[in-house]
Amino acid sequence: MSVFDASLVTSSQQVSAALLAVFQSLVTPSRYSKLAKSMTWVCAGFLLAACARDPLPVPWRQWPDGSTDRVLIDASSDCSGCLVLTTKATLGAEPSEGVLEDKGALEYVVQDSAGRYWVGQRGAAKVFSPSGKYLRTVGARGQGPFEFEFAQPVAVDEAGMIRLLDPRLGRETVVRADFSFFSDGPMPVGFGDVARLPGNGSRYVLAKWIATPERVGFPLHIVSGLDIERSFGVSPSVDTSVMTPSDAERVLAVTADGYVWSATLDRYIIEAWDTTGRRIVGFELPRLNEGTVRPGAWSWENPPPNHLGAVAPFDDRFLLVITRHRKANWKDLVIERVSPDGVPYLSAKDGQVPSLYRSRLDLLDLDRATVVASTWYDGWLMRFVAPQSVVQLTYSKDGWPVLRVLGIAYRQQ
Repeated sequence: MSVFDASLVTSSQQVSAALLAVFQSLVTPSRYSKLAKSMTWVCAGFLLAACARDPLPVPWRQWPDGSTDRVLIDASSDCSGCLVLTTKATLGAEPSEGVLEDKGALEYVVQDSAGRYWVGQRGAAKVFSPSGKYLRTVGARGQGPFEFEFAQPVAVDEAGMIRLLDPRLGRETVVRADFSFFSDGPMPVGFGDVARLPGNGSRYVLAKWIATPERVGFPLHIVSGLDIERSFGVSPSVDTSVMTPSDAERVLAVTADGYVWSATLDRYIIEAWDTTGRRIVGFELPRLNEGTVRPGAWSWENPPPNHLGAVAPFDDRFLLVITRHRKANWKDLVIERVSPDGVPYLSAKDGQVPSLYRSRLDLLDLDRATVVASTWYDGWLMRFVAPQSVVQLTYSKDGWPVLRVLGIAYRQQ
């Protein structure tokens, strides 16, 4: 039995014993028949079941054993309709300069202090008003100052300046809110997901495979410029010697007080870390995929996998999670092709992978290890942007990408 299960049973037994004592105090010994005893334990059983579904809260930052995972209870059916998504803005719907490219850093979107949306593109960032009107392009394609190969807007700092990273050039560029260049500096190249740590300066946590003896197998790294301060992100039970570069893939988020959330892509496992590399707690919801996801091309025997797409704090206690699930009719939406070397593989008929998927948005109560609300969305929820907002990727009738910014409201019943 895990630590979580043991503490849960202990708490429930204590409450049941208290219920029995109260019942005994209300009846005389002569009236305390076998039937009364039976009824008392029936009530206690119901209470035990209720506690198992709604466990006593333990603040997630104070979980006593960071080596264990808490198995999430999916109670989202109790709160149907509690998560409500409403459109706040549509980005890239207007023609000409406002059109977005479906290449590069499109998934990186931030909202600055003036409410404007900065969308990553290959050689620049495009900026839109709070209502979605195209305003301007920041930067240019190239390798010089204020130029990009992959422009990723990842954060708005405490001074209101926008931080853009380029994993191809290995560079951070800082832009003032008036769109003028402020500074740039070096970073590692070739990283995956990334999140800025709070505080002054250019400290980030990033997911990257580093094949040096002291860092191999560790998927997460805290960096400041080119300096790698710390490598971490592996549970104590994992043998790092057998890990491969694909094992380093993570989605990341950082809390306002500097805790790091990381999640694997093909399993619903979410872990909290502090900046010393200490694992605080893990959460798991089984059966995102049946069996092990095999890397490589899709086939009828190896279909497009379900995957975890993004995580983000909703507030100090709740966490938002996006998972993407292939549609029930996915076989009707793919076509078999043959590679130049004669190997058959599957691809989307329309060339757009998002058309094969629908998304699920979960709200986790971390203290209770419970999925308290969920909603399904017929589309590709891409990434969280700003507090309590998410971006959906859609396509225009002409085939260019359009982003819808959706506000997230939790209406507890």
